[in-house]
Amino acid sequence: MEFMQFGYIEPEECIERPFGKSLTDDYLAIPQEDLFNTNKVFSDNFKDGKDKYLVLKISIDDNDITPFIPDSFSACLSKPQKLLTDNINELRFLVYDYKTIFGTRYSKFRNYNPRFFNCEERVLFESLLIKFKENEFKTFRWEKSKIGYELGIKRGKRDSIISRFITLGIIKSAVAKACKGPNNRNANSYFFNLDCQKILDLMPEIFSDYHREDVEHDLHRYLAPAFEE
Repeated sequence: MEFMQFGYIEPEECIERPFGKSLTDDYLAIPQEDLFNTNKVFSDNFKDGKDKYLVLKISIDDNDITPFIPDSFSACLSKPQKLLTDNINELRFLVYDYKTIFGTRYSKFRNYNPRFFNCEERVLFESLLIKFKENEFKTFRWEKSKIGYELGIKRGKRDSIISRFITLGIIKSAVAKACKGPNNRNANSYFFNLDCQKILDLMPEIFSDYHREDVEHDLHRYLAPAFEE
């Protein structure tokens, strides 16, 4: 999502208005500083203690927007009880995910170079990136048993992929430790740290020529907060 050059659109006139300026009191005028900055990690957006907004432009000429409109295969990801525990007084926004009956987004999955990453390597690669971003691009813990259970990757294959990712430079460090887990049980875990710059450098090898420009653009934006000072 890119920052728009307008704050909102008045529907009847279809006139774009600048941030923070409204002709009437019927429309919300959003100051630019109140937009959620996708180039920052989540917590950094709220250091000023103010609400943030996302502006989504939908065009009838843009066919790519169609899959993002909720339908019978969509699932609502907003959790009212979770929102209440986070001291949010009311549910004002609903977040949906599309094609939730599938665990694979085929149009994205096929963009990988099959001569560089096999299926299991693609799954672990994406899972590492997702967990790294969830932990605000800091070292994160992942129990060894859960890697196999959650991804369906056997122990030997798991370790060989991790070793290859370390050799490639994707994984900056993978420290194995025995930690106390739930119910005070011992849980052998990896503590992963990734090298975002190396990941970007490897994109021409990781992904095929098919739609590579789109993949590179999206992955640059996905990892952008890791490069923020």
